[in-house]
Amino acid sequence: EVLGRHDHPHLTVPFLKAVFEITKACTHESISLPDEVQSFSVKARSEHQAVQSLIEKRRETSVMPGTMDVDAQPDFLSLEYWEDLLCNLNDMRKYRRIVASLAGSCLSASTPLLSSTKEAACLVALDIVENAVVSIAKVEDAYKCENETKAVIKEAVQLLSLDELLDDMDTAEDVDENRLLPAMNKLWPYLVICLKNKISMPTVRRCTEVIGRTIQISGGNFFVRRFHKDGYIIWRLLALSPFRRRTLSLMDEKAIILPYRNTSLTSEEPMAEISGQKIQIAVLDMITEISSHKRSAIALESVLKKICGLVMCIIH
Repeated sequence: EVLGRHDHPHLTVPFLKAVFEITKACTHESISLPDEVQSFSVKARSEHQAVQSLIEKRRETSVMPGTMDVDAQPDFLSLEYWEDLLCNLNDMRKYRRIVASLAGSCLSASTPLLSSTKEAACLVALDIVENAVVSIAKVEDAYKCENETKAVIKEAVQLLSLDELLDDMDTAEDVDENRLLPAMNKLWPYLVICLKNKISMPTVRRCTEVIGRTIQISGGNFFVRRFHKDGYIIWRLLALSPFRRRTLSLMDEKAIILPYRNTSLTSEEPMAEISGQKIQIAVLDMITEISSHKRSAIALESVLKKICGLVMCIIH
């Protein structure tokens, strides 16, 4: 639908609202994924510890696995037990990938609309982006825990010399599924152009909220260079002049402004003057949110002097 919006521009906002509902569902599902995997991991670690303890005890008493009564062996020593555990882990992985795929698709579909010159489309796209980023972050947390759990299961299988199952684990697909930072790399230029367009006060305020939230989620290290390069667009909002609406001609109404590219889609038609104080408050709130968390604060280190200078100017 995004690709076809040139033919049906009136469907863009209804489409985005439908995508937003999908991202809400993704967020709902993804929030529980890390806890579910963590709970499963605790069980796997417990069984691994039991296997390790039993094998050490047998070594001390010189009792070999083959000499022990089969009926007396605990379940966690059997091939079927670890096959079931591995199947459960694979089922969790499949479901996580479904959620990740949906969230990623929603993010890819909505990101270009952050550069839209229509307020309604831009606002819904920002809501989609925020939910999608939350979902992808939770999915990535679950993925990391899955890998740790798989390593624990593999070690237990090695201790038990279950070579057949070990071979299956070695041949299983092992793909790097770190999705968050690659997604942020694609998203950041559009967040910048959204602020640069200054479509309206609500879009600028919402965009600053989304930027603050995504940096807290993703961590500040990734954004140090980006703030150093693109920060001037944000700091400029602390000294706003009256907004101007960028009005498009009828023929150009469907166009998307690409990040960092000059555009002639401007007009001198004045927009109703919006309180610069509200925008300044939004930017200052974003700075406060980023600075108040150790994980995200590093993003502002390279531009701290500039921010302090601007804040002092506002005070005076």
